[in-house]
Amino acid sequence: MMKKMFYHVANVFCLVMAVMMLFSCSENNEEALPLQLSTKNVTLEVGQTLTVKITSGSGAYSASTSDKVKAEIENDELKLTGIAMGKESVVITDTKTTQKETVIVTVNPKTLSLSFTDVEKWFSGTAPANADQAKYQEDEITEDGESTSFYKAKLGEDTVSVKVSTIAGNSWETTARVDNNKQNVDFLKSAIAAFIADDSYTFYLAQVWDKSAAGTNPTMIEKVSDLQEALAKTDFSQYSMRAAFKKGDNVIQASIDDDTATLTIHTSVFGDHWLYYAHKFLGKDFAQTYSENYMWVKSYGYIPGYAQIAIFNGRDSKQTPFELDLYGELTSTAVVSKIEGYYNTFRNDHEAALSYWEDIMRQGSLGEFEQAIVYFDDNSKQPEILRSVDETISYAKSNNVSTYQAIMPIFRNANNYVIIPQFDKNGLVMVMSILKNESAQSAKKLMVRPSVKLNR
Repeated sequence: MMKKMFYHVANVFCLVMAVMMLFSCSENNEEALPLQLSTKNVTLEVGQTLTVKITSGSGAYSASTSDKVKAEIENDELKLTGIAMGKESVVITDTKTTQKETVIVTVNPKTLSLSFTDVEKWFSGTAPANADQAKYQEDEITEDGESTSFYKAKLGEDTVSVKVSTIAGNSWETTARVDNNKQNVDFLKSAIAAFIADDSYTFYLAQVWDKSAAGTNPTMIEKVSDLQEALAKTDFSQYSMRAAFKKGDNVIQASIDDDTATLTIHTSVFGDHWLYYAHKFLGKDFAQTYSENYMWVKSYGYIPGYAQIAIFNGRDSKQTPFELDLYGELTSTAVVSKIEGYYNTFRNDHEAALSYWEDIMRQGSLGEFEQAIVYFDDNSKQPEILRSVDETISYAKSNNVSTYQAIMPIFRNANNYVIIPQFDKNGLVMVMSILKNESAQSAKKLMVRPSVKLNR
């Protein structure tokens, strides 16, 4: 009896095991389905979502995600959303079989759709919606404080690269340049037509010059009708052109030169970015610098026996006006040798000038303080050297301005650039130059001469 019962139990056990093995084999057969995708390469734009079908697998999946691509699994589909420009490998895992497949995702920048006037509005602070999605490379930040962002956009029928530059968070320059050289003339004509048609922009000036005749003066155009005629008749394979419009403090320039068309928006009122101006202008060819910045220049001329000078309007972060003056020798091959930020406001207000000068001295953005030199009207009296910012400010407050000619604190930066906030009886002048030797005699050559300022 016991023996029969044993055989019965054994048979039942074997039957149960057989059934379990049968089901197990069935499950294994299902899990063994290969993981397959409809594609393994996807290209999309930032902000765009595309779907990849999972055509074979267990039905249970996971997907990796990154800072460039967002990946989601939904109903046997892989949803991919572009977050930032770049290339990324998205790994899909079958969580039952641990099989893996990889999708290579290329994320391109979104292409903004803009009008020509939109570019000027962007410069003025109204950025297009989702502009960050159109960035095609990392921002660039220079040692002198300029930050530049890069975007892709469509202006009419033209694809352009847009560069937006700021200094200390303030708009400095925005440019849109055509990517396809074959479209340059059409781009120039379309840009000029757009600003002529919009009454909020005022035509300022245009220039046309022969590309093969270096050194010749351009033809000036001062009327809209003459500009339109020039656009229709000019052979742009031989001639270059730039046309400027104004809106408030902004100058909008549409140009074509060396077969490249560019739209440039720039402020006509320069800020108190002293180190930036030192890097941008010092040592550069004066005539070329003047030509490149012609549309922003307030005035240009010569100080007989002294220098040639280009003058820009300025207004600092406290909204105090100044003039930004670029100096060069009286030669055709001169370079920009000195820059001055001249505060006319303080000429007759010594106390206000002293207070303002102290703030500038303490702000910490002029460079490394080396020394201050006090010069006297009496040339037989040796200059006095002050060794700290505090000592320099104390000297200015303790001594009547009539007892000395000028105080010249020297702040040094890379490449021998110096910034000197000169304080004297005429007020305040920010001097930028190249000074390898900070001796009293060398520095004195940079002193702003009151007679030059008063007679200008």
